[in-house]
Amino acid sequence: MKKFVVISHTHWDREWYMPFSVFRMKLVDLIDRLLGILERDSDYIFHLDAQTIVLEDYLAIHPRNEEKLKQYIASGNIRVGPWYLQNDFYLTDGEATVRNLMIGTAIAKQFGKCGTVGYAPDQFGNISQLPQIIRQFGLRAFVFGRGFRFHETVDGVRREKKMPAEFEWEGPDGTRCLAIHLRYWYNNAQHIPEQRALARLLLDINERNFEGLNVSPYILLMNGVDHLEAQADVRDILAGLREDGVDIEQMSLDDYVEDVLHATQGKTLPSYCGPLNKGGDYDLLKGCWSSRCYLKTQNVRLQDLLIHQLEPLYSYLEESGLSGVYPEDEMIYLWKELLKNHPHDNICGCSRDEVYRHMEDSFARIGEMGEELLVRGMKIAAAHGRHPLAKEQNYSVTVFNGTERAQSAVAEAELKFMRGEEIRDFALIDEAGNSVPYEIIDRREGLLDVFSPLNLPGVLDADFTRIRFFAQDIPAYTAKQFAVIPAKKGVLIAPSEQKRGIENEFYEIFEENGALVIADKRTGRRYPDPLRLEDSADKGDAYVYRVSPEAPLVLLPAAFGAAKCDALRSTLDVSFDYDCPACYDFDRDCRSREKVRNEVRLTLTLEKGSETIGISYRIVNRARDHRMRILIASGFAGGKLFTDSPYDYAERESHESCDVTESDTNHNSTFAQLVKDGRALIVYTQGQYETQNVGGGLAFTLLRATGVINRNALTYRSACGAQWDAPENQVLRTVEGRMGMEYASERSGADCFVRAKFFRNGLICHADSFDSKKYSGGRFAVQTAELERLYYLKDPYAGKKTASDSLLVCDCASIVTTCRKKAEKGGTLLRFVNLSDAPQEVNFTFRGKMYLTDMPEEIETFAGESQASVSFRPKQIVSVRISDV
Repeated sequence: MKKFVVISHTHWDREWYMPFSVFRMKLVDLIDRLLGILERDSDYIFHLDAQTIVLEDYLAIHPRNEEKLKQYIASGNIRVGPWYLQNDFYLTDGEATVRNLMIGTAIAKQFGKCGTVGYAPDQFGNISQLPQIIRQFGLRAFVFGRGFRFHETVDGVRREKKMPAEFEWEGPDGTRCLAIHLRYWYNNAQHIPEQRALARLLLDINERNFEGLNVSPYILLMNGVDHLEAQADVRDILAGLREDGVDIEQMSLDDYVEDVLHATQGKTLPSYCGPLNKGGDYDLLKGCWSSRCYLKTQNVRLQDLLIHQLEPLYSYLEESGLSGVYPEDEMIYLWKELLKNHPHDNICGCSRDEVYRHMEDSFARIGEMGEELLVRGMKIAAAHGRHPLAKEQNYSVTVFNGTERAQSAVAEAELKFMRGEEIRDFALIDEAGNSVPYEIIDRREGLLDVFSPLNLPGVLDADFTRIRFFAQDIPAYTAKQFAVIPAKKGVLIAPSEQKRGIENEFYEIFEENGALVIADKRTGRRYPDPLRLEDSADKGDAYVYRVSPEAPLVLLPAAFGAAKCDALRSTLDVSFDYDCPACYDFDRDCRSREKVRNEVRLTLTLEKGSETIGISYRIVNRARDHRMRILIASGFAGGKLFTDSPYDYAERESHESCDVTESDTNHNSTFAQLVKDGRALIVYTQGQYETQNVGGGLAFTLLRATGVINRNALTYRSACGAQWDAPENQVLRTVEGRMGMEYASERSGADCFVRAKFFRNGLICHADSFDSKKYSGGRFAVQTAELERLYYLKDPYAGKKTASDSLLVCDCASIVTTCRKKAEKGGTLLRFVNLSDAPQEVNFTFRGKMYLTDMPEEIETFAGESQASVSFRPKQIVSVRISDV
């Protein structure tokens, strides 16, 4: 006997075809009227899209209703959580998804009850590791809308294949969870008619649609859709249908999932392993990987600032005994602000222009606060370093490594000497007393502003000296300090001779007969024309790239700048300026005859000790309706493509999502590796999510320009009215970004992951004085000469010194660290993932006690003191807490 389950809900995009402030007014209307329904019907159940941010958004307008909301959430009438918001899974870091759940779950519990279903109705595909994340948070099932559509050809006719709506979804580590596909979308009962005959017709249609798709007897009816309010009379309609003998009930998702689990117990559910990324162009909307490209790069920079700079730095300070230094509340605030830019209609670049103006302002504010915290943390590290030459007359350079491996790399810092000291010569001394060679990049006189919490703002006459040096063996997650000793002769690195190009120990890059050449010194291989640009028409919209019959423009360098060769870092500018069709002529169905000048400059960088060639780009885009990609040659034909995704690394296939597509691209989170016969081209990315194996190399989308949110798939005209226009999606602006490339032997996924992390973040450097008062005085208030004095804050950590080595050491190269932060229960939380396809027995040595814990940091077991051995399944994510108690 079939039973119909009605889930009354709204899908709430905070921003999309209207800006946040307008949609929030509609949210206020929705919740106000929902509260009225609940006052009349105490058994009504409504789902607020498994989000909790909607509570904050609503209460900012109507704070007086907080207790009323708590009452209805605790009683189960209003369902919220476990998410803070509905984030995109592919365009945000895996840690962002974990923090999203941690924050959302905490808020829901504060309001009385948290949902226990991983509900993701509209994400544009679902990453492979979600089963593991879902289960670690104690969620019973994953209910989703996109990424599970397959096609088959029968008797020469291509059609959509019928796939189960209930199945076991298996992650790459073997974790399984119940998955329920909203095959007929999350509005298959959007509004149930009050006329019984029409209501019965709706039920009949759904019963036919789900025939043979479910193992359980339940047919899921989603009563709602984007931004719709609760159907007030739905329970009366259901009561009438029950009078006619229909088994139908309004339920919560939690109870429905519980019933499905009970009904399928002992039965064999179909199973599926792999990411839920199957479907056509208009199901997965992969063009969003490159829409509003500038948002992606800004988001990656800020994720790195939080995950790989601030959290590891302040954790290191806490581990060193500076108890209470970790800015816990500030980090939660920053995470919440950053997450507000992660809903799929935000970070995917498929909303109105106003949304992205607000997002850029939000990114700027997050960056300002985050950078201030970084400076504060590095100042604390500098003040509590362990250098034996920490004397008031000396200066310091403190270098922090925020990765899990010891790093040796070029470091750069600007020293600020007091003008009266007249310092011209100085030595740079490491903690062991060795003189470290350095080069002077720039010297200038200037004014140094001084701001103090106890004195008026002041200004100092200063001599600014920018130096560059090679920082050797900076331990994992640890700071090392270098003393700057005035009046002592240092070891200056002699300037490099100007050559035909740039070089380091590994590569030489130069122009030869008008062509760019990369020569690999290790192998003797030469790579002529390794970098090209491709410009093609884009007939699509913010969601989907649509091809034109015209062949793309493929461009070689148009001009070369003079090589700038310093001893430790060298750069070469390469220009690709070109005349581009101004737009797409949709009436003639071809690119326009009018041309505009696009300016593209690549700056290639080589550094001492680095096998990575840095590629910085600056694009001045004046053309509309086009896609620009960089083509990076591999030096071999064919090859297999491997990329990372959150907590995973796997081979990517051509036509991976669908056999028929206009954009056969693949996703990468932070790197892509093209491999053949042990050789590899490895590219590290910083928000360039869209890649493609183009045979003989890799293509990465740098810019995609369209002017509307969506077009009609057949006519190419805008599908809706002016509300859906987005002229700023043409990206008529200057776009900047950064990538890295290596020619190498094939590397493991873990090795690529750590190298990509270090490429994006590098060493964090801070120059200061060992005299804590030198830069913190400011200006006194002048009432009388007797009161002319400056005041200084006391150091709450006086006498404390930072640790000289890492808190924890891991002996397995297949294990990478995705997070190092303050644990919720105290101590340090580290999250690891085994990126290999083989089980690993991992030995850890550490200071203190280790506890194995889950992602929400609630359930934990003791693993050992000082050392522990932990078994990892292939691709398993493991969180541990290190504490003194």
